[in-house]
Amino acid sequence: MVTLSPESAAPDKKTTIVPNGADMQLFNEQETKGLKSNIGFDTQDFIIGFIGFVGKEWVDFSQVLTALRNLRSNIPSLKLLIVGGGDGLNLTREKAAQLEISEMVIFSGYVEHEKQKPITVCEENSNQV
Repeated sequence: MVTLSPESAAPDKKTTIVPNGADMQLFNEQETKGLKSNIGFDTQDFIIGFIGFVGKEWVDFSQVLTALRNLRSNIPSLKLLIVGGGDGLNLTREKAAQLEISEMVIFSGYVEHEKQKPITVCEENSNQV
């Protein structure tokens, strides 16, 4: 779990916690050992993940990318993993470059459903954040 300083945290009335869409009961904590390094992350990386279609008209990562930039000094190990394809990927890459956070955003491209479990296991449990 990451605890943000009061200066960087948004007021409660402006904060919404969205539960993880995955059933975390299906994932064994022991499975996470070694998986981060197997898919190219440091074991200390705090990974926020998105799995889905990145369509220009459906998904806008602007606020997430801005938040990453703002949180970089508080959570230097923070990474955003985007799994999926779509016509919004180039726009997202350009925005990350514009904000000078390209090194914090990893684009894996499309991953078959059967191969997504190790990726999901490596993402931080979003209902703890």
